[in-house]
Amino acid sequence: PNACQFLALFFGCFARSAGRKLLAVYVRGLLSDVQRKNVEAMALDQKVAPRTLQRFLESIAWDEQMLRDRCQQLVAAEHDSPDAIGCIDETGTAKSGKHTAGVKRQYNGNRGKVENCVNSVALSYSAPGFSCLLDARLYLPEEWATDAVRRKQHYIPDDVVFRTKPQLALELLDRAQRNGIRVLAWTADELYGRDSAFLDGLDHRREAFVVEIPPDARVW
Repeated sequence: PNACQFLALFFGCFARSAGRKLLAVYVRGLLSDVQRKNVEAMALDQKVAPRTLQRFLESIAWDEQMLRDRCQQLVAAEHDSPDAIGCIDETGTAKSGKHTAGVKRQYNGNRGKVENCVNSVALSYSAPGFSCLLDARLYLPEEWATDAVRRKQHYIPDDVVFRTKPQLALELLDRAQRNGIRVLAWTADELYGRDSAFLDGLDHRREAFVVEIPPDARVW
């Protein structure tokens, strides 16, 4: 399908036509030759008012979970492979302030050091000739999850509770499986390989895996 036909697959995720139109603008901006992909630069490149595209990101209602499900279903239908590998990892983004939801001094794998940042657990898929991000979830540290004042200030939904990164990874994996994603094996680094509950979770789901373990791990 052409770009318009492809984006039409996701129109049901938006309640109003304005959101559907701005989705096309936003995607074209991401795929453009603009070097810095911030909202203002993309909006000007696409000849729309920057405030219009900002509103698309901050206040136009859309069903994020439905869009994510449809993306995964497309991958499962069009890129299924017996040699596909799933990767579980986290990604960090450095932050200078203290007001971004989930921010704290913690290890940032992108920069290889402990610093002020936010972390997300990510699920990706790789098959011969194709790879993509399947899903990602913000890691909310326990001190954030238990702070009622900060939760309210940052509009954190009531159903978002503290989850370890391995627990988040299993939740993302379950969603992907429900949408038809199948892989030959999952891979993850030492953070997940040292978590016996996570490995038991993969076993319980009858998923093959190859994970890194710490050098002092006891095995039998």
